[in-house]
Amino acid sequence: MRLGDLAILAPEIVAVLAGLILLIGFAAARTRGGARGYLVASLAGAHAILIAAILAPGHGVFSDGMLVSDPFSRFFRWILLASVACTIVFSKHSRELPARIGAEYHAFLLFFYAAASLVVMSNNILLLFLSLELLSIISYVGVSLNLGVRRSTEGGIKYVIYGAVATSIMLFGVSFLYGMTGSLDYPAIRDAIRDGLPHSATVEAMALLTVGLILAGFFFKLAAVPFHAWSPDAYEGGPTPFVALLSVASKAAAVGALIRLLFSVFASEPAPGVYKVMASVDWRVLVGIVAAVTMTFGNLAAIPQRNLKRLLAYSSIAHAGYLLMGVSALSSESVSAVLIYLVAYVIMNLGAFFCVQIVGDAVGDEDISHFEGLSRRSPLVAACFTLFLLSLTGIPPFVGFLGKFYVFAAVIRQGGPWYIVLAIIGALNSVVALFYYARIIRAMYLTDREAPTPPLGSLRAGLITVLGAAVLLLGIFWSPLLNAVLAASHLVK
Repeated sequence: MRLGDLAILAPEIVAVLAGLILLIGFAAARTRGGARGYLVASLAGAHAILIAAILAPGHGVFSDGMLVSDPFSRFFRWILLASVACTIVFSKHSRELPARIGAEYHAFLLFFYAAASLVVMSNNILLLFLSLELLSIISYVGVSLNLGVRRSTEGGIKYVIYGAVATSIMLFGVSFLYGMTGSLDYPAIRDAIRDGLPHSATVEAMALLTVGLILAGFFFKLAAVPFHAWSPDAYEGGPTPFVALLSVASKAAAVGALIRLLFSVFASEPAPGVYKVMASVDWRVLVGIVAAVTMTFGNLAAIPQRNLKRLLAYSSIAHAGYLLMGVSALSSESVSAVLIYLVAYVIMNLGAFFCVQIVGDAVGDEDISHFEGLSRRSPLVAACFTLFLLSLTGIPPFVGFLGKFYVFAAVIRQGGPWYIVLAIIGALNSVVALFYYARIIRAMYLTDREAPTPPLGSLRAGLITVLGAAVLLLGIFWSPLLNAVLAASHLVK
């Protein structure tokens, strides 16, 4: 490793240093900076990360290829940084974040960016595992920061328990893969698969088990069925700003890492005349089945929910199913479709959670009854929330429709009855989602209730307006987004 290779990791190094400075600076001053102080300090850190990301080399490898910087990872860096910056803004004056943990919380946001970025850049399966673990530990702490609230503690404990189980399962898969191929680096694993593995029933069983165990770790991060049970309690109990970040950035990092792993390793074809052990493991069907079950369960479970954070948790599970549907048809076209869907999902889901936070901060609860008559009490919040919900449903001309259109098109073009059935399941689930999203819109516009008017500062108002405008404008003028996605779809193998 050369010292110059560190330039590839400049944004992540800056994020860690900024977080440490934030922690040490306020500790040394023996004072609490207040909401405005934390906001300024953490936004300054995000600005430094932005500059480092712009100046960092667009292509390169770190430590003999264990980490790679390419257009694909840079695309995710922008998504993750934008998500963290939006979360910093909405963390100001959050009733769920006591001032005494302000410095620690904002430092964790910067650490979260660094860990999530390393997950996407990993080109070594052990380093991927360690990066996922770092991201998980930060997430466990973040969910439990709603101090003194029982549901936050319960959600954090459930998250840790499920995370420990998923970690153990994935580590078994990593060890089996190393035992079969003799390497942890993606290129070497790919070469071992291409050169051929021993032909026996035991090796075939081990190959199937290995792929399943490794995928289980990703399913946990995505909150996909059957590793979803932590999500509703963690989302309901955790601080809303952090939960909003967790719902989008954690999924984005996991999807990016999963695409890189599958595209670089398990999608590789063996050399001519070599027995196809890994090719006999039809992981595409496995991922597709999980996608169908996940989107169906998430949408059906969201219908009876009255707490909107819990409803959005089940909605987030359903959207993990849509993302996995695109992953299951892994091709250059489906990778582009998944990236488009990710951008749409980040914008509309962050906006939805932020609207819930605004009302929740005013009334102390996120029950749907508190949103009744919101269009008269806070027209801007109601209008933006409506845009986000319609986009989450997938109704044109919003960006959510664009994402689903490209994913469905990529799945159908993959060919075969299975992918046609998968696309039909996805379309039917979009209809189901319309039911519970429309229920919220009806409460805001067609019912009335006496409740406090949510306080809306200029920063919050400006941010949800920008996100709402992005949901609409990107759905109409999608060429810049499509061009960016096409440029980012080329992975380093």
